Amino acid sequence: MACGQGQGYVGRDERAFGDIRRASESSSIGRQLQLHNTSISIFAVHAFMASDSMPLIFGLTVRSYTQWLTERVERLRNNPKRPEDENYQELVQCIKDHQLIVEYSENMRPLISIALFVQYTTASLVMASSLVHLVTFADMVSGITTTIYMISCMFQTFPISYICEQIVEDCELLSMAIFHSNWIGAPTAYTSALKYFIHRTQQPIQFIAGGVFLICLNVNIQVAKFAFSLTTFVQQMSVFENFDR
Repeated sequence: MACGQGQGYVGRDERAFGDIRRASESSSIGRQLQLHNTSISIFAVHAFMASDSMPLIFGLTVRSYTQWLTERVERLRNNPKRPEDENYQELVQCIKDHQLIVEYSENMRPLISIALFVQYTTASLVMASSLVHLVTFADMVSGITTTIYMISCMFQTFPISYICEQIVEDCELLSMAIFHSNWIGAPTAYTSALKYFIHRTQQPIQFIAGGVFLICLNVNIQVAKFAFSLTTFVQQMSVFENFDR
């Protein structure tokens, strides 16, 4: 009798131990899944921030190196004690550095083009839908918050548009700096290389979003025009009159 009760206790203990172990395993799996989801969320946030900041960092890098190259060009042949061979080698090095900047821009161009096309398209659609909400459904509080949100959408695309336009101006300043450099009286090899350099810099570094439109400050104005045009079209079609009824 006691032996049977002991075996019963042992069976219940084993079942209880098995339930605890399964619960512990389930809890461990849950913690792992939660950690996995948290890791994915952190990665998604960082990827989103990187996708927004990457074009900006790229544009600032191109601007910095172009401005630095312009300063180097302005110092060409300004030292009368320097031999002409060294001046020529310095000019050749400037040409090579400019070629590196162009190649760097060409390598990044497809990624920049796709990322900014998606960003501009999304910003225009968001602004259009926000403007429709502002003129159709919004009350005072909702109207203020929607207006602030629309302004923030405009400023999201403004920095990279401004930087891309400044890159074009920096390329023009570089070409002017080459032309106004101290090249009078230089050897034939130096002037020939200088002409090639001017020809290369007269082709500015420009970026086209999705192969559709040039990235510049005018794009932000076009985005705003698209939002107002879409809102006017929706109002004329009387799409939201059925909701009021």
